[in-house]
Amino acid sequence: MATARGADIALRLLLKAEAIRESVVRSLQATAEQDEEAPQASVERLAVLH
Repeated sequence: MATARGADIALRLLLKAEAIRESVVRSLQATAEQDEEAPQASVERLAVLH
């Protein structure tokens, strides 16, 4: 009984860790995309000023 409960807890922790990992990966990808877009946006703003 205790082994089954321990296995159930371990499985839930693994699933939670996977969900957290996916969330972090999505966040990092979004940040990377913003960083790639930022220089172009700066160039466009400078072009408008001239």
